[in-house]
Amino acid sequence: MAAVAGTPALSIAARLLDVADSARDARLAAEENGDDKLAATMGTAEARTLDSLVRMGVTSADMASSIHDAHAVMGVFGTLVREHPHVLDAMLDVLDRRNQTAWADQLRALAAQFSETKEVAS
Repeated sequence: MAAVAGTPALSIAARLLDVADSARDARLAAEENGDDKLAATMGTAEARTLDSLVRMGVTSADMASSIHDAHAVMGVFGTLVREHPHVLDAMLDVLDRRNQTAWADQLRALAAQFSETKEVAS
């Protein structure tokens, strides 16, 4: 799942969390309205989505919350890279000097994705 069409695992996990939340909300509304068939269908959708998250390693509410937070931070990172590319260069320089090359490489890959998004949007 982490390699779906080049989408970062964080984005996939965040979207799955949104799907699970929507399915839960629909299930609760259906239960409240006495629609047992719809409630069961939404319960199944919620369970399948949660199972996908568990297979990705998301096994607690704290992790789920962290995914939403991290996804929000990545959105800020994308804006920062587009509006202030020199900040990215400074971050990469510090990471490289601290021998955190894996992190630096990941940020380079993310920055490239944000740059491609900008070019497509232009």
